[in-house]
Amino acid sequence: MSKFSLAPYTLRLKRKNSSNYFFFEDVLGLDFIDVLHEYLSNVLPSLPINNQTGEVIKVTSIKKENRTIYGQFEAGHNGYGSTLLNTVTDTVSYERNTLDAELIPYYFLVRLPSKVDKGILILQRFNSIGVKTLFFDNFTQHLKAKISDEYILEINPLVPKGLIKEYINGRFIKLRLIKQGYPKDIIDIPPDAIPDDNEFDGESELILSAPKNGILPYHIRSMFSTNLDKFLNSDDVSVGSIIEVKNFDYDNIKMQVRVGNSYKTINLSDMGKLRYYEDISGINLNANGHPKFDIIDSVAKSLLKDLAMSIWGDNVDA
Repeated sequence: MSKFSLAPYTLRLKRKNSSNYFFFEDVLGLDFIDVLHEYLSNVLPSLPINNQTGEVIKVTSIKKENRTIYGQFEAGHNGYGSTLLNTVTDTVSYERNTLDAELIPYYFLVRLPSKVDKGILILQRFNSIGVKTLFFDNFTQHLKAKISDEYILEINPLVPKGLIKEYINGRFIKLRLIKQGYPKDIIDIPPDAIPDDNEFDGESELILSAPKNGILPYHIRSMFSTNLDKFLNSDDVSVGSIIEVKNFDYDNIKMQVRVGNSYKTINLSDMGKLRYYEDISGINLNANGHPKFDIIDSVAKSLLKDLAMSIWGDNVDA
């Protein structure tokens, strides 16, 4: 059975070698949502097929409402042959050759409110396949020509804060506090026997581990959860302030939890590697075995409202 999911991302635009991001409605006198809508409506549908990579992406439907764009891609690639078998009659329906590209429909939604520098992108995935890279490789080239090659569009996985809290509510079994270099004041050897931190690539760890089949003590879990909320909700709170440890100024935390029958390790200094997919495999399918557009559209917009509250602090109409 096929698996369908929605993958959320953030969109941000900045100049190269700068840490400042632009508001989307004013990028060199252009509204970025208009640039994106023009690309999806007029440019992408007319792009020639890339015969070197064999990759194909087309826009089959697109709608724009206020500062939201949504619709559907079809994407796939050629390069291999296969036999398509009718599983009812046990007869060959079609022999695919290496020039054939199987086109799969993928829903998309982009929300770029005014007076913000961070937008939301939601892309459908089919089994383990998505269209993020295929879409943005093409759009990046268009952006360079339309605006300037001095600008960078960042797209990063968006992990809802509620997911992190859900992990914490699982069986919290280990905290690894990691420090670059060695803490000289707790090792009984001459301080000059250890290289300075900035000249040494090694690291040290303080590990708080639960007993077998147990969890970390309540007071540790409670303090960690409270301070983690502050860390997730503020850009000014460092990861090193989540738990105070005497004589050990750590730089990073890795937390391990058990959720159901699986274990999950979260690196709080590298949240970009944490992935989140909203499973939609159970929604109604059309005659071709793919999610019905109006159903997946409704689910995606519901997810958008939850994400909007997390990012912008209010509803999707901001």
